[in-house]
Amino acid sequence: MSAQRKAQAIKNNPEKVTAKTTTTKAPEPNLAVLNDSSRTSNPLPKEPEKIQLAPDKTLRLIALEKFGNREFWVYIYYKNKNKIKNPNIVPVGIELIMPDKSEYNIDASNPQSVAKAKALGDMELKKFQ
Repeated sequence: MSAQRKAQAIKNNPEKVTAKTTTTKAPEPNLAVLNDSSRTSNPLPKEPEKIQLAPDKTLRLIALEKFGNREFWVYIYYKNKNKIKNPNIVPVGIELIMPDKSEYNIDASNPQSVAKAKALGDMELKKFQ
């Protein structure tokens, strides 16, 4: 039977038409298992290190101890600028918040990092001469 005749037969007598039925399988749920490396994590912000300035310490000595080069003192100063009016006169006993190395790209083994810190430090010191 041609397609045209089938269409006419359906039109004239829809009750007698048998239709082919097909079953479709429902899509299976995605059962992919996430492993630890595929999960995104939002680690809590790291609590900054705090130190109390001892009588025999300066920002330069602390920078040398903590970061490996005294020129990084300027970043300690920047982090505590609200407490330190003059980087040449830091009150003994003051609580200092230490900057994270990544915050200022502190790297004692990188000459550019040291040079940048030195230039910034020199610029800051000129303000207090």
